[in-house]
Amino acid sequence: MKLKQKYRYELDPLNRLVIRSPRAPGSPLRPVHIVDGTYEIGPGNTLAWQASTREGTPLHRVIFTGTWSLTRRHELALTLERSKTQVFGDTLVFKGEVGEPEAQGLAFTARGGIAPGGQKKQVLRLEGTWQADPRNRLVFLAQRGGERGPHPITLEGTWEIGAGHQILYRYETSKAGRREERTIQFAGSWSLTQENRLDYLLEKSGRSAFRFRAKLEHAPLMAHVHTIPFAVSIELKNGRRVRRRVSLTGQWKVRPAFDVTFELDYGGGRIETLRFASSIRLNTKDQIVLELKAQRGEPVGIELAFLRRFWRDAEFFVKLRREADNTAVEAGARVPF
Repeated sequence: MKLKQKYRYELDPLNRLVIRSPRAPGSPLRPVHIVDGTYEIGPGNTLAWQASTREGTPLHRVIFTGTWSLTRRHELALTLERSKTQVFGDTLVFKGEVGEPEAQGLAFTARGGIAPGGQKKQVLRLEGTWQADPRNRLVFLAQRGGERGPHPITLEGTWEIGAGHQILYRYETSKAGRREERTIQFAGSWSLTQENRLDYLLEKSGRSAFRFRAKLEHAPLMAHVHTIPFAVSIELKNGRRVRRRVSLTGQWKVRPAFDVTFELDYGGGRIETLRFASSIRLNTKDQIVLELKAQRGEPVGIELAFLRRFWRDAEFFVKLRREADNTAVEAGARVPF
């Protein structure tokens, strides 16, 4: 039984759909049609294409299914899966730029031809969530239809921290034959909930968060120094490791109830507070040290040491010192607050 031939698909540099029709009987060639149209993301991140005209095209609407990814140049690509109407491995590669991240979406601006108002553009928005992978790379988990789990789209480059403590991702793209550097910014807030981990919760999302493996650069931290320095190692696809320093800058405060807070300054008047419980001891330098814990009681791996000049309230300092002395007498027992 002769197998029915399928249409083959790709995109041209203006993101128009290139359709290669089945061969006519006795002909070695496939008719080729380049058709302008619009694209839309559907349920399960399927891709719907609608032709702009009914003339000169064998197809007017196509639903594509497959796996999304980013190319080395950060172009958005859909590799088609095997089906009755698709050839496995055909790939639609969109020219354009990765847009500003959304809490539960990845946006990509696809460039088209020149229109009366300028260059035509279409924004494709994939649904999913953001997270960090075990190599501390930024990953978008794109939803898929049916019972299949999400598929990871990895940002293969490195990220860094901006002046306002936001995560910045930089990459190079090509436009009109020129190389350009682009930067996308992830808006969010930092959280410390357990040892050797640094969390970044994306703004307006209850599900998207980067949970990085991180190591505190030195201990104990001195309370009069207003930074919490972490070292984060990012392992790239080629095995190369890039070290990033994440320094959270703010103000330590210890309240009379012995709760510890760190007021993190994001700039522009935005200040958010990290809250900790603590236990107390004296170190070998006869300094008061608070061992910080998350609100649920889990250690976060931070020890905060205090000098006398940190305290404006002398009576409170004496009280802390007495508690620390009692802890030392109790052979290392911790006094939780």
